[in-house]
Amino acid sequence: MTRLWEEQVVTVDGVRYTGIDTGEGTEGARTVVLLHGNSGSWESFIPLIELLAPRQRVIAFDQRGFGGSVPLRDRLDYLEMADDTAAILRARGVESAIFVGFSMGAGVLQALAVRRPRLVDAALYGGMARIDGGPSSLDPSTLPPAVRASLIENRVPSDAEIRDSAGFAFGARTRREHPDLIEAVYERLRSHDWAAAAQRGLSASGLGDIDPRRMHAPAVVLIGEEDRCVPLASARELASALPDAELIVVPEAGHALMFEALPQVLAAVRRLEQRLIS
Repeated sequence: MTRLWEEQVVTVDGVRYTGIDTGEGTEGARTVVLLHGNSGSWESFIPLIELLAPRQRVIAFDQRGFGGSVPLRDRLDYLEMADDTAAILRARGVESAIFVGFSMGAGVLQALAVRRPRLVDAALYGGMARIDGGPSSLDPSTLPPAVRASLIENRVPSDAEIRDSAGFAFGARTRREHPDLIEAVYERLRSHDWAAAAQRGLSASGLGDIDPRRMHAPAVVLIGEEDRCVPLASARELASALPDAELIVVPEAGHALMFEALPQVLAAVRRLEQRLIS
């Protein structure tokens, strides 16, 4: 993984993953690891990577069942994805890093912060609630229609549901002023393997142990003011439970923070860097 946008296949413990590693950053700069959301891939982070990579090593990869990585054996499992993340970083020689997780990726990050605390120097939890309540705590009405169809109802979503999902993650202003962006997200969602997604569901195994009070790394909880997937109250609850966290609410943004709030995401990463220095 030597060239910035040259996606590579990495095999760890016999499991195939796709992703990128931008290589060593400038001296003293911490490695940043990016964890994508459901129906996403490492490519959803390209705008952030472009901003971080000139001075920092950035690692991003597709979780099992996403992008070009190996298909899932069974259900989506936060603990398994956290262990996969640790294995990939161990293979890349990474002892610790700043982590940025969005949506599902922020759930993986919670599991990682409990199971591999020495790996997590600092954590940005974007657009996510605490996961220790398990799947039973999910409110189906907060899920984009296509995700609700596949994850909860175990069926392939209709094209109309996929199109509705493209706009679901954005704030009202973005939906009104940037229909081209909604269309681009719709095209990306159309390419997702919804048939595979409909067969997997979400595992509840071990989630009760992923207590935010056990996550001691400095943290930022970033949430869009108009996030329809994660209510603001749920983000506040996560931030309150974390021992050392700051809640940042982005006005007029929805769930798609990488598209709507890139400056705030970058600022949060820099904020965490400063916390580690001071």
